[in-house]
Amino acid sequence: MGNVLGGTAAVCRYRRAAAIHHTGCGECVVAHASSIDVHTTGSDRARGEVQRVSPRLVWAMTTASMAMTLIGLLGRWNNLPAWWTSVATSALLMSAAVVLVAAAIVDARYRRLPDRFTIAAGVAVTGAAVVAATTEPVLGAVAFTLPLLLVHLVDPAAMGFGDVKIALVLGAACGLVDWRLSLVALLTAAAAASVIAVARRVNSIAFGPALVGATVAVVAPGMVAGSPLGWLS
Repeated sequence: MGNVLGGTAAVCRYRRAAAIHHTGCGECVVAHASSIDVHTTGSDRARGEVQRVSPRLVWAMTTASMAMTLIGLLGRWNNLPAWWTSVATSALLMSAAVVLVAAAIVDARYRRLPDRFTIAAGVAVTGAAVVAATTEPVLGAVAFTLPLLLVHLVDPAAMGFGDVKIALVLGAACGLVDWRLSLVALLTAAAAASVIAVARRVNSIAFGPALVGATVAVVAPGMVAGSPLGWLS
């Protein structure tokens, strides 16, 4: 057994594993409590980093999105050239992309998708849909979200609800180009996540980065050249 000298507990020779069961050893109890404190402190630190960064980013991007939406609507109401609304829509999508990429980074590091990121990106995408005066984002959101929602309902451990919520935004973003791209993005994300999981030899990975990456890869070219699925029309 370890000794307690000067109020400091030495780690018991049974170490942490025995600390759970070896309740008769005071040093074990102290050591186990310390290990819990370290884990909790690390988790709190990670959560604190997200809490410090996300409010500033969310407020800045949400404010910019609302301002750009208003500018785009003013152009539409005053019959300004079509490029005016196109620029506003593109700017809103880029604003959403910044927030979504930030959300993907958080998910990759901490395995969580904060709601404030999803909401901020949703404000930008909704603004783009309003400026563009199209309902296709609704179809895109449904097509992208429904499969993930079904998986979540069947096995919540396999698909987090954060992925389901962010899928609404991603699908709507796809719908601004062509709602069918949401299916392409979803299949691409699933394939990419599977390949990464196999390469890393793990059973699960954060799905957010794959969802965001696939959507950006699909939507960005479409913003420039139009939907690559136009030939299906």
